[in-house]
Amino acid sequence: MSYVRADSISSRQTGSSTDRLIQAVERGLSSFGRNVSEIVFYNLEKRFLVDRNKIVDDPELFVKALHAMFGSGAAIVERMIVKFVCEGLEIMSLHPSTFSDCIEIVKNRQRAGGPPRWL
Repeated sequence: MSYVRADSISSRQTGSSTDRLIQAVERGLSSFGRNVSEIVFYNLEKRFLVDRNKIVDDPELFVKALHAMFGSGAAIVERMIVKFVCEGLEIMSLHPSTFSDCIEIVKNRQRAGGPPRWL
């Protein structure tokens, strides 16, 4: 079962495409437990000096931070994030295998003028 704080999502539900991607990332992280997304984003900001809104701009840095936080378990965390991003953005048929692949697909879709198909 997924746990995500209602106030953390509701304030972004009508936001930009970046906000909606972050929401999908939060859902993926929260599938591991109620406070996991908040803990990850807190550490991302404090240890790696990366704001949650910047992970879309530099997905590789986000993944490196996950590896620093979770070690070998980061692959599982990334897979869960990819699952939630792909489901929410309806890009499963393109079979992205990494978070960076997901971001690239979404950016290409936006550049091509295609519908973003957000959550």
